[in-house]
Amino acid sequence: MKDLNLSICPICSQNAWRKDIIASSILLLPQKYNIWVCTNCGQRNLHPELTPSELDDLYSGAYFGGHEKVSSETIADIEVAATDYVSDLAVARHEKYAKSIQKMKELHPTAKTLLDVGAATGDFVKIAQEKGLNAQGIEYSQFAIELAEKMHGIKLQNLELSEVKSNNYFDIIHLNHVFEHFNRPIKELGHIHRLLSENGLLYIEIPYQFHFIEKLNFKFGKSNPGFTLHSLHHPYFYTPMTISKILKLNGFEIIKLSVFDEARYTGNGIKGRIKKQLWRVLSGFSIGNHIEIYAKKC
Repeated sequence: MKDLNLSICPICSQNAWRKDIIASSILLLPQKYNIWVCTNCGQRNLHPELTPSELDDLYSGAYFGGHEKVSSETIADIEVAATDYVSDLAVARHEKYAKSIQKMKELHPTAKTLLDVGAATGDFVKIAQEKGLNAQGIEYSQFAIELAEKMHGIKLQNLELSEVKSNNYFDIIHLNHVFEHFNRPIKELGHIHRLLSENGLLYIEIPYQFHFIEKLNFKFGKSNPGFTLHSLHHPYFYTPMTISKILKLNGFEIIKLSVFDEARYTGNGIKGRIKKQLWRVLSGFSIGNHIEIYAKKC
């Protein structure tokens, strides 16, 4: 069906949507919100999108573990997810960031400059600087910016991509769980293309949600974390096919795309080994929790 309040699909430019009732149920969305899926290409989005004031509330201290609840006129008493962003960074993310930087330097050996988009508390910028890169970061949340300076002495800029003026300057642009937060992904890709140097490298990591394994888990009663801030923070939900297409249509050549990085599961016990083996098998069918992309500017 067509809905005049829904934008055309950023992947295939069609305006034919249907409600994805299962996806909406997985996130336990209140009646106001729904996940819609493009009947042409399968791209999903959240509708209605959050307003600027709702986004300010969403990315307040609560998002980074600073408060217990968010309350506003339109987002009422949303419980914070159980995971504390800052404490969660301690080991797993830092190890993963170091590996990502090493891979980027292998793919772009002459790279000197890096921009981290959605730099959060500055951890990736700090590690990139330690690895010899001239790394900078931009961040939406003023709370996170202040935390980055307090924790690491990192000065992030509170800028939108459109406000960054360094055309063709950055050899690498890094977005770790940021691209899926963009309300206007094509516009933002235009700015990324403008900011990257010739043959510059783009790194994107995004969650892979609502594939059939996740839906089976939901259908057969696997525990659901409940409605939290993280139920509303993604306006778009990409698949390997749709993220590939939007990048190719907007001036990028994909070097490598993978689903699931087994290094995320570091457990050495029986459960950890079983989980690694399971995802190793399923990754052949493009099933996993995350999508990782290395692409270069064309």
